[in-house]
Amino acid sequence: VEQEGVRRPRERARNSEHGARATATSADSTPVKAAENAVSKPVAPGNTRVAGTFDGETRLFDIASGALITKLPVKRDFDIATLYQARDGLLFDTRSSVAPQRSIVYFRKITDSGFETFGELPFGSRIDSFDATPDGKFYVASTYPDYQLMLYDVEKRSIVWQITCQCTARFMAGGQYVVFTGRPGDDAGDYAKNSSIGLISVADTAKSVAFDSGTAESATLEDVSPDGQFAAIGYTNIGRVTIVAATLDNFRPLVQLNDRSGQNITGAAFVGENALITASGDNNARLWSK
Repeated sequence: VEQEGVRRPRERARNSEHGARATATSADSTPVKAAENAVSKPVAPGNTRVAGTFDGETRLFDIASGALITKLPVKRDFDIATLYQARDGLLFDTRSSVAPQRSIVYFRKITDSGFETFGELPFGSRIDSFDATPDGKFYVASTYPDYQLMLYDVEKRSIVWQITCQCTARFMAGGQYVVFTGRPGDDAGDYAKNSSIGLISVADTAKSVAFDSGTAESATLEDVSPDGQFAAIGYTNIGRVTIVAATLDNFRPLVQLNDRSGQNITGAAFVGENALITASGDNNARLWSK
């Protein structure tokens, strides 16, 4: 079932551009401030605080009062700031620059007094996608313009595996798999080549599968379902969303959704049970249900 007509802005900022827009809100629904990127749920022990990036600063607020607890200064020349949450109290604070292309990932914890930074990892390229396992032990990142996809062990501070891929990626099935979409290997950076969708075992990269999407349109990993079992991939210019499942056996499209807009898919998110919301460049959002 498809429902149309929900109006939304035509363009959605991506992680590789300016970060997602959000609003940090206190418990009584009083707006705190429009945030460049806000963690969508409380991240401090006791569910009392929320973090976000505002004008390049990473800030921590008390939810009940909306009061600012602390803030971290702007990192000069790093104009893209995005927060990612792992387990409660653990944040990955990524900072990227477009000119030159480079990034830094800060490992932070939320404490009683504010933020504690317990490590950082610089990159000589820009991070285009990032995700962490629920326990915060690993993260997966894709970079531009060197087109690398890597799995990183946070505790050992080392790269577990790394492959060439012009892609975006997320974890599935509680961190058992990495699902990616884009152009891997020698096709990286060649926009005349078809996009692929693949699944890689975190424990053993030899256990991996992929299929050709059938189109040279660029694809983006938009969302993974709350249970980690399904992923939604959106394409440019054709209004298509592909849904895949977290299984190495017979890995293929479960569902192909086409909104008939002939426009870019600008966002997709799993909601409720067996439902997906998509947004397109025709300035409409659509609700799809099983």
